[in-house]
Amino acid sequence: GEVELTLTLDNYADRAGSMLAQLKLSYDAALRARGVYRAVASPGAPVVGPCGAALSNQSAGAVVKIAVSFPQQLARAPTAISLAATSSSNVSGSASATALTQMGFVLQWTVAANGASTWLGSYQTVGN
Repeated sequence: GEVELTLTLDNYADRAGSMLAQLKLSYDAALRARGVYRAVASPGAPVVGPCGAALSNQSAGAVVKIAVSFPQQLARAPTAISLAATSSSNVSGSASATALTQMGFVLQWTVAANGASTWLGSYQTVGN
């Protein structure tokens, strides 16, 4: 028999890629609740927020660890967290930020003496 080649051409450079992008956007929109928008974090823009805790009945020398979540997932994990204390009591040294991820970090400090321990302040991401 005869061999026939049929070509269907359109004026788009990548119509399949365009259709796939539209389907992904539709799927993402369908997963969200109506009226809820996903927060966007620009790469490199610092994120600032409150952090801290006030805890009772702590033992001297205990290491307090508090999980702190960012308001939205960052493009990449920060290289550091800058902490600024507004109030602290019964804290040995200063608080530190550990376990940095795109979702948040762990705020920790050492309790100086038996009793209540408080560290309240704010954070700012660096290098995200």
